[in-house]
Amino acid sequence: MSDEECEEFLNELVLKFSKDKDYLFKVMRYKEYYRGFKSLNSIDDPLQVLSLYVNYIPSIANTGRVYHTFASMPRQVRKCLRTKSNELIWEVDMSSAQPSIIFLEWLKWTKNNYSSKFKEEYDLCLKLLLDGGIYKYIESNSEYFNDLSYEKLKKSILSAINAENKPTQSNKELSRLFPNVMMWVNEIKKKSGYKEVSFLGQSAEANIFVEVYKSIPDKEFALIIHDCILTTKKNTKTVKSHLENRVKKMYPEVILPNHNLDNLFKEDLVSIPDEELTENKLKKFYNKIKNL
Repeated sequence: MSDEECEEFLNELVLKFSKDKDYLFKVMRYKEYYRGFKSLNSIDDPLQVLSLYVNYIPSIANTGRVYHTFASMPRQVRKCLRTKSNELIWEVDMSSAQPSIIFLEWLKWTKNNYSSKFKEEYDLCLKLLLDGGIYKYIESNSEYFNDLSYEKLKKSILSAINAENKPTQSNKELSRLFPNVMMWVNEIKKKSGYKEVSFLGQSAEANIFVEVYKSIPDKEFALIIHDCILTTKKNTKTVKSHLENRVKKMYPEVILPNHNLDNLFKEDLVSIPDEELTENKLKKFYNKIKNL
């Protein structure tokens, strides 16, 4: 695809999604990254690179979250990255991260405010947490969520947890599935404002991931992106083990010594592997044709 064709394609996407703010925002981000990478071909001054729109000065929010260029980089662009020594980049992230953290916080609160009426829901939430299956359970047990795409399902669930307490369908469904969790969430919103829930979740997230990131030796490649840590294949097991130990340390009343956290954190390849690079695919195709 030529530069002109790519620009035309992106402009068509902007027009197509102009009425959907979420999709339009994503398209505009990809458009800016495309233009930023394209401009690298004519830049040889490091200061000019740093002044590109896609770059900005790293910052730390009052929740402890770290914001930087790579944290805001679209996932499809992130796939193009490798280390300076050409190693593939992997990620270790938390399954159903934000709901998992809310569950951990509610389970901790429940331990300190125990009532027998919580037992059934407590056991269910703990099982889903340890299995890494919160989204799957919600999708399987709700006709409303089952009809949504995975992306819309996640957005709807996170909105019900973090946004103002309104009688939306997603709020009603989550309250049906997890009545005591949502009662606790909505009580926080009532007492301290709805933003307190996201502050609680992001603070706990940073307390897990930032602290583990800080423990990784400087000589090892690592980047933190909110609820995941990017690293290389050889370090994924170590990073995952540190994250598991951090959760056990933060929630000792919830996560017991016999609990297995293997499904709470997962490892995935981020970079495009050699065999899937367009150049190598073309070489393979040409060699196949040449030998016919």
